[in-house]
Amino acid sequence: MISFGDFRFDPTQQVLYRQGKAVDLTDKQSRLLALLICAPDRIFSKEDILDAVWDGRAVSEQVVFQNISKLRTLIAQDAIKTFPKKGYQWQLPFDDQVAQAAPRSVSMPKRTSYGRWIIATVAGVALMAILLWLPRQQVENRLVAGGPIAFLPIDVRFDGSLTGEREQLNSLIADGLGVPMLSGAPVSAREFLNSAYMERQKLGLEGGDILMSGILRRSDGRHLLVLRLQGQYRAWEAYIQADDIDAVAGTVVAQVQQVLSSQYFSLADDMFVTSELALLHDQTPDNPAVLVHLIERHLQEVNADVAGGYIDKLLALSRVRDWPAYEATALWLAGRKAIALGEFEAAAGLLDTAAKVAADAELLFIQSEILKVQAEIAYRDDDFEAVRRLLVDAAALSRLANEPVKEVRAYTLLSIMASKLGHDRERYEYLHHAKALLADGKFDNSHYMLINYHFALFADEVAEQERWLVGTLSRPITPENAWVYESAADELVALLLKEERADEALAVANDVPMQDTAHMLRADIFLAQDKVAEGLAEAREAFTQARIAGRRWVGLPMALLLLDDSVERGDQTAAAEYRRYLRDNRIGHWRTWQEGKLKALGVE
Repeated sequence: MISFGDFRFDPTQQVLYRQGKAVDLTDKQSRLLALLICAPDRIFSKEDILDAVWDGRAVSEQVVFQNISKLRTLIAQDAIKTFPKKGYQWQLPFDDQVAQAAPRSVSMPKRTSYGRWIIATVAGVALMAILLWLPRQQVENRLVAGGPIAFLPIDVRFDGSLTGEREQLNSLIADGLGVPMLSGAPVSAREFLNSAYMERQKLGLEGGDILMSGILRRSDGRHLLVLRLQGQYRAWEAYIQADDIDAVAGTVVAQVQQVLSSQYFSLADDMFVTSELALLHDQTPDNPAVLVHLIERHLQEVNADVAGGYIDKLLALSRVRDWPAYEATALWLAGRKAIALGEFEAAAGLLDTAAKVAADAELLFIQSEILKVQAEIAYRDDDFEAVRRLLVDAAALSRLANEPVKEVRAYTLLSIMASKLGHDRERYEYLHHAKALLADGKFDNSHYMLINYHFALFADEVAEQERWLVGTLSRPITPENAWVYESAADELVALLLKEERADEALAVANDVPMQDTAHMLRADIFLAQDKVAEGLAEAREAFTQARIAGRRWVGLPMALLLLDDSVERGDQTAAAEYRRYLRDNRIGHWRTWQEGKLKALGVE
């Protein structure tokens, strides 16, 4: 038994005790803690940790950071030290001698064929132990996930409705895909749709495992299934509407097989997803879910003309096939495209039509999303009363549709717009209301990240702002809230630099799991300290990584910084490269914000 402070750790059983009571750790957290404690003099790289704790599986390095952060939260923030570009090391002194034996299932593999043989042997023994030890359902979850589908039974939106249809649908889908249902899982379909990424993690799915479920309801006299699949990097959502359950199930099986035949879920770099979707569309041109995902990607990438072409196709297809959910969605997307182009009058007309289609088909959950975009037009007109009416109505529709996350987002958006329009009292009122809804719904902590971040932005005192930003960064990171995490890290680094606390700012940057952002923040820190060579080196690394990953949020400011330096040094070759990147990638508000500097540096 190893003792430190109020804690005792049993490296053999991998159980952590605090004041005699066992601390609730996941299997991965226990193994990670054992790895660090049993070799306190060693700095473990992320690759070492992935090999030892995740058995070399292809998982994101972000997973390591999240588990390190969890251990720090449970034990102490200074328990584990980050060594930039090196790894992590245990820091707390022990009250007794550390056991010399390596912890179970955490021995470090050597990168040799002999090492791989040992790993395979150990893995086989470990698997047998797991099969004997784990509860039956956990074993079933892991084996099913290798399919690669883990099928969480589809549920209904309201208890007591469509019970027979639900059971029939689940049976047909399971048979059609050749996978069993996860019975008795600690996750429901409703919880899954509210927080798909975190619920997937709760089941312990890793790597290429896909968790699938959905919600069945009635709409316009027909069955409507909202289907969702969640992978490691991204999600897939589809609306499937048909007169009978057999047709719904058949469409589910066909669409799932189609998307799984692509690389949509396996691509780690987001920049290749649009091309993969285009290929999937070529193979399945009448799949409306593919069209929606393609349109979303092109709107995100500010390719309005391409998005418009796909919108027209989706609208025509939905009307021919009589799919009101997709017709309303196509009109909603068209409205968003018009707003992006500054065509607000056209956007208003499109959104009005979308709202009518959704209302006629009793698609309350789609109506609520349409109202949120209509509120954006009212915000641009400085009409706070219209903003308030639209977003309160959006929240009410979400509640009627039993969509609590959409209700929370409506009040969060109302708080943000109230702040931007100068309504200080209302911004706190609605943000507190959103926070209370999260607490009432017992949602996981990832949902609090955006709310914490805006409490930080609203704070008047530096200490209060810092407290909220630190709280933001302590929340679990998901694909949906990663941008909030990066924004909060950027804000906190800027705050600490202003307070002349560069060492603390550097610690924040080093803990950011998105490597291009971490390099960008270190560039800011070094340049603020007049360490120009180090700052530019970090900026170049940030730019390179962002460029490869297609992350313009990092690539654009770094390219602008490096262009300025290249012009000053007279390096025309480098300057031409940065100008070309800026010309090809400058977008929206960033382009308007930096217009003067872009022109001054020759970016026309």
